[in-house]
Amino acid sequence: MEPSFNISGPCVPGEHYMLSPAARLTQVMHLIDERKLFTLHAGHQTGKMTCARWLVKHYNQGDRYFCTWVDIQAARENPAWDARRSIC
Repeated sequence: MEPSFNISGPCVPGEHYMLSPAARLTQVMHLIDERKLFTLHAGHQTGKMTCARWLVKHYNQGDRYFCTWVDIQAARENPAWDARRSIC
């Protein structure tokens, strides 16, 4: 499959044309190394999810951190959803 330009959702390397988020995340990685809190806050369709997924993959390739991805969008879209029942 030939790469294409993505206009919705996260970018997938090899599937979409994209630049590595690494250069944009050096300050975030510094905060992580210092055990500081941070937020990824930006406008719609600016690469927040792509960056977050890249961070998870990057840190899971090493042996210092174990990262996981949790998408809580379902709770926002369905206020009646009860996370306590889904986790067990």
